[in-house]
Amino acid sequence: MKAYPENINPDLLIAYLNGETSPEDSLWVKEWIEANPENQAHFKAFQDIWHHAAETLPLPADVNTDIAWQKLNKRINSNTPVKRPSLISFTLKVAAVIIPLIIIGYIAYLQFDNPKMLSIQTVNNDTIQQLADGSEIHLNKNSTLFYPEKFKGDARNITLNGEAFLNVTPDPEHPFIITAGDIQVRVVGTSFNIHAYQENETIEVFVKTGKVMLYTTKADNQNTDTVYLTAGYKGVYNKQSQKFDKTETTNENEIYWINKTLVFNKTRLESVFSVLEKNFKIKVIPQNKEINDLKLTASFDKLPIEKIMSIIAESFNIDFIQDGTTFEFKIKDE
Repeated sequence: MKAYPENINPDLLIAYLNGETSPEDSLWVKEWIEANPENQAHFKAFQDIWHHAAETLPLPADVNTDIAWQKLNKRINSNTPVKRPSLISFTLKVAAVIIPLIIIGYIAYLQFDNPKMLSIQTVNNDTIQQLADGSEIHLNKNSTLFYPEKFKGDARNITLNGEAFLNVTPDPEHPFIITAGDIQVRVVGTSFNIHAYQENETIEVFVKTGKVMLYTTKADNQNTDTVYLTAGYKGVYNKQSQKFDKTETTNENEIYWINKTLVFNKTRLESVFSVLEKNFKIKVIPQNKEINDLKLTASFDKLPIEKIMSIIAESFNIDFIQDGTTFEFKIKDE
């Protein structure tokens, strides 16, 4: 992973905004912007200051400079050669005044206006973090959360890589927006789970209470549909197709990592195995296709995977063999 400085050189940002950077520098700046939410906030602030300065930049009057220069020469009674001014030199002089003001404004933003960005990274354990607005985030293992020390502006923005269950404090005037990979989740006040590990092919959002809105952040995405989810529904975003899928979920197996309880009601074993693979990081191989069609009704509360597999095998009078994290099921020989 590339390492980027905490604050980029303002001169480089000015050149980038003017389109004067080399392809290599342009790529470097883009990667710096996308590296983390704090860099994105810095760039947005600098861009706003730059555009405001550009709007107030004085322009020379629209006159015929050749005629004006000839008149001026006739009025000057001197043998000292006078250097003819140019539009370029005028612009450079103005820029020499404006650019330092832009840089000063940017530095002032960094010091006083920009909320301090914090981050939490979990490895082998989950953790619970309360944000400045009272919202509570339960962060799963191997996850990273970026959030501001204080929320400012019209929205409450955070960034997630991994999995988290969020209980968001209601605030209709300041929507809560979570950026998770290629999508954003926008809510006012609700509780929901996001499964968004960078290495996975999909991003999943399960809503426990309230309502959320999903939409993509990729500029090249042609799918402009917005997906709304209410309690008991799950939205799945496929990173390759850049499309959403919406399904109804009647239980809370999606948040097993929190409550450690699994509930199945006449559920095909194919779906049961999929849930177990996701939550226990295992691989299940049915040796016989008909095994997938068997339907399971059972609940498992805080049981190890080996015990769960034994109960499934006994329920349908089938065998299984465990090899590390791989479980193979087959119909018993008669």
